[in-house]
Amino acid sequence: KPKKILILGTAFYKNNITSVRVLENLIKKNIDAIIVWVGHKEDLSKISSYSNNIIGLPVLSKDKMPPIYKICDLLLFPSLYEGFGAPPLEAMRCGIPVVCSNTSTFPEIVKDAALMCNPYDDKEMTENILKLFENKDFYKKKVDEGLTRAKLFDYEKMHQKIINLYEEEIAKKE
Repeated sequence: KPKKILILGTAFYKNNITSVRVLENLIKKNIDAIIVWVGHKEDLSKISSYSNNIIGLPVLSKDKMPPIYKICDLLLFPSLYEGFGAPPLEAMRCGIPVVCSNTSTFPEIVKDAALMCNPYDDKEMTENILKLFENKDFYKKKVDEGLTRAKLFDYEKMHQKIINLYEEEIAKKE
């Protein structure tokens, strides 16, 4: 059964060319792997000679994403920059480990719960993925750490804190 690696988006800063190189590295190491690429609509054969190992899906609404996360073995997210970086958090919340960039907001968001890499270093990403795929205990540890870390980012609590802050400020002006 092939390992499913989730990647997202098509904007240049999502750095998915590096993700495709990681797939090629894994296949050359005899790892049975495929990329599940949410948000890709172009001819995949133009991107890689391994296009048969890439499943392109359309952009999906946020409520349709959890089942996609859950059928994948990990999220590869070598994005060059993000305003917040929700996909790694969503992946951790769904119980899959994350290999992501060590730039932008990721060190603050994922801390040690994810494996972070230079976003241009496909070899480092490949090695981190191999660590996860070849060591079930390490894989489980990263899943558990991700689930714990994701609990710190509760959208409902965050929204309520913002509402409370506004209500306090309005009360001061009355």
